[in-house]
Amino acid sequence: MGDLAQLEANGGYHEHLRGIRLFFPGRTGSRPCRRQCGLHETSGKLKAVESTLREKKDLQKQLLAYIKTKPARDGLKAQKTEKARKNYREQHESDFIIAEAATRYFKAQGIQNCQRPKPYNRD
Repeated sequence: MGDLAQLEANGGYHEHLRGIRLFFPGRTGSRPCRRQCGLHETSGKLKAVESTLREKKDLQKQLLAYIKTKPARDGLKAQKTEKARKNYREQHESDFIIAEAATRYFKAQGIQNCQRPKPYNRD
């Protein structure tokens, strides 16, 4: 007698999770189904949390990139003449491309201004 036939004769088997057969003596399989349903619910919640984390990670990446370009943006404001601004912008073109990409991301997400946390006062 084969292994599967012996399992069926001794109490049955249950197909569970992609065709893997699990042996549950004396049971028809209701318990594994409840576990599987709970697994699907947990999986759905986990996917929602992962999506939220991914969005926050993208926001953090864009925000850090924008912050790193602040010296270049401030330097452009400090230039007095149009010719000096043009030359400065050409020299720091990559920084301005990064800043503009981050700005587009913020507008697409509906973020108008990022407030800094208030400094901690020990008093």
